[in-house]
Amino acid sequence: LLAGCGKDDGNYQKVTGPYLTGELAKYHYNGFVEIPLATLNSVKDQTGSNSQHIANFVDGLLENDEFGALKLALADSASKTPDSKEFTFTIKPGIKWLTNTGEHYSPLIKGVSTPQFVTADDFKNSLELNLDAKNESQTSYIPSVFIEGALEYNYYTEIIQSIKSGKPDRTGRFWSTSTTPAEVAEAISAYTGVEVLETDIDAVKNFQRVGIRTFEDDPLKIQFRLVESMPFFPTALTYTCFLPVNRQFIKQIGFSNFGTSAETFLFNGAFLLEQWDANKVVYRKNPEYWDVKNVHVDTMTYNNYPDNADPNHIRLLFEKGEVDAFGISENDTEGWAKYILGPDGTGTKQNPYHDDVYSRYVDSIDFNFHFMLNIERDITGWNQRHSVVTQNDILNWNRSTQLSSVRQLFLKGIDQKTYNVQRFTSDADSSQTQTFTMRGFVVDDVNRRDYIEYVYEAFADKFGLTYQQASDILAPGQTDYNGYTNLDFDQVQDLAAQALEDIQLYNSTVGVANPITFPIKSEYLSTNDATYYKKDQIWVRDANERMNGCTIHDRLVTDELPLCQNKQYPYFEIVVAGPDQIASSSDYIKLSDAHQYGIHIMGWAPDYGDPLTYLNCYTSKGEMSAYSGTLNHPDRVGYHNVDGVLVADSQMGDDGVERFGVTAKYDYLVNKAKNEHSDTAVRYELFAEAEVHLLTDLCLIRSIYNQGQGWFVSVSRLIGYETPNASYGLSSNKMKGVWVLKETVNAATRRSLKQQYDTAKANAPRTSIFD
Repeated sequence: LLAGCGKDDGNYQKVTGPYLTGELAKYHYNGFVEIPLATLNSVKDQTGSNSQHIANFVDGLLENDEFGALKLALADSASKTPDSKEFTFTIKPGIKWLTNTGEHYSPLIKGVSTPQFVTADDFKNSLELNLDAKNESQTSYIPSVFIEGALEYNYYTEIIQSIKSGKPDRTGRFWSTSTTPAEVAEAISAYTGVEVLETDIDAVKNFQRVGIRTFEDDPLKIQFRLVESMPFFPTALTYTCFLPVNRQFIKQIGFSNFGTSAETFLFNGAFLLEQWDANKVVYRKNPEYWDVKNVHVDTMTYNNYPDNADPNHIRLLFEKGEVDAFGISENDTEGWAKYILGPDGTGTKQNPYHDDVYSRYVDSIDFNFHFMLNIERDITGWNQRHSVVTQNDILNWNRSTQLSSVRQLFLKGIDQKTYNVQRFTSDADSSQTQTFTMRGFVVDDVNRRDYIEYVYEAFADKFGLTYQQASDILAPGQTDYNGYTNLDFDQVQDLAAQALEDIQLYNSTVGVANPITFPIKSEYLSTNDATYYKKDQIWVRDANERMNGCTIHDRLVTDELPLCQNKQYPYFEIVVAGPDQIASSSDYIKLSDAHQYGIHIMGWAPDYGDPLTYLNCYTSKGEMSAYSGTLNHPDRVGYHNVDGVLVADSQMGDDGVERFGVTAKYDYLVNKAKNEHSDTAVRYELFAEAEVHLLTDLCLIRSIYNQGQGWFVSVSRLIGYETPNASYGLSSNKMKGVWVLKETVNAATRRSLKQQYDTAKANAPRTSIFD
């Protein structure tokens, strides 16, 4: 099965796990990361490219095992109340806080060197920092969703910042130094929906109303009180914002310095950070780790992938023995021929020529990448050097996206088939997804139904389809021109006609003083990579032709596609910002973070095990709402056409109050689902209704692909069947449990190992951390 079996010669170890027991394995791993490590600030950052490292340096209370089940990590025991509103954990004693050099962190406290161990206060400290608005955490929304009083404290600290800075808070309100406690209490009550009195403000200020309790007589015990019953809360404890942070260390270095270097971070996880520079990061095994027996490599090196490297870069390094795995790219024509096609050119992705190529169809939970509209782009962040539109174009785009039909047109005008061929080439549609949540993410255990089945049902109900028809339309890999998820040329033209009608209505009624003008331009943020930029131009050109019914290129003129007048798109145009505007990957990240685009591709992976982790994103207070232009703008005006009349988007609340705005109905649907706790089936039905509304009516996003779905081909020396695994949180980023074999593991062996793993998973005992 494998070459390289035999006696350990001192440079190798023997695999002791259940998979390939006795094979020779290396003590070191070499790999690449596409995006360099930028920060280790676990309190503030939620970027996947940083979290994948943090997960290996710091453990939290819980993690997932290799089969996805929650298990205790730093927690020694766990309990909860029957209503799942209160959770209590005790922490393993003697877990040391270490510096990057492996020294036990022992600051001087009152002149005495005091060794630091992980305690409950470290978890409380982390959440205090996370929820304090002055620290600008990207993940404060998570504890705010779960923990009693967390949102009160978070908003209170934002009001304090607003007073100091003179800038408005998240609701657009300005505060002054003459603000009274009564005014603050009233504002917090209005924003959170929880009554806060003037006499409560001191308790809010001092973090006393937040449902995180530590115990003076037991420093290893921590308790969480939730806003409501949430049985899935423990899944959130695997994410960055719930990782511990030592209070004394923050006092010593200052929060602004935390995680900016290996020296300004503390470790309790499987690895220490030996090196972090512009070219690479190097891990070293933590010999003090509580689970060190499951760490099988001494060092790990992640090199930063060079900007504009050739597609064969990693393959050539693998063939020299300098890296331990690579994915086979069709852009690497020599490598594709060598490993996939073979000498006679008959090999395929599904049946590759080379024995070492592991080809498999994967249907796992990973990042959902989707087109997203920014319907309230800020012109103050616009810079002519980084843009291909004018400020007037941006303002015109903002006006036009008040109309549901325009939002639908710019998203559904894009042909999924054309996009996929440009981006993925072979088996282009295999990664396509039509829903926001992923199949297999969560299951209604009582009724034994995948949540995605509820989405199919809601879609069928909305459009008068059978369940089977809906499931066929929304199935992974589906890109047929069905009039729902992917439109043909004529269907896009019908949608364009509707948009033009609505624009005319808008300009003659609510938009008389400030009408929408043509062409409406939306700026798509491409990349600094010239190859991808060229591919982006092809699907964008196709979308522009479909939306306008004409082409600006003589060579593409047909009887069905005439030449546009003056060779300009008359009505709707996606324009592409590319290498001339985006000089580097750093520029791309800055423009994305500044929300400088009309259309963008964003990725989202779940933080915890409930549909809310997806569907909260695009509410007016959601995690992605700043990127879509709806952040704290539930009243952002919107219109849709009803029998030839423009009607303002609105939703009647359960309190009898009608609320207006683009996201009014979506906010209502998500909140209604979120507040259903007694029946999982009803909760999932409500979330499914919200998801269908998001994708078909609200039209802020359109799913493109699931990063964990489709045909994958790779060559590797790694065996990862013992590593933590989950569809949410950080566990899947952990590298403990991985073995790096001396020789490449061939495809036949991998298929056998996968079968062994699947059998072990099926037979694994179903236990709970609360047993």
